[in-house]
Amino acid sequence: MFKLVGERAVRQEVTLGESERGRVEIVRGLKDGDWLIVDQLSLLKSGIRVRVGNPQPPVERRRD
Repeated sequence: MFKLVGERAVRQEVTLGESERGRVEIVRGLKDGDWLIVDQLSLLKSGIRVRVGNPQPPVERRRD
């Protein structure tokens, strides 16, 4: 997984939880407000400069 830090892609280890209808829960490894990079992943390596082309609002965190 890669997250956006400033203008750079940074590799981030995460732990996945449940998945449902194309959505996957991330239970460990990210903080509220972190931006995930979900497109063009094959072009990324940690530290590479990236440009945000179509930012999506964050998905609400489930609070059980």
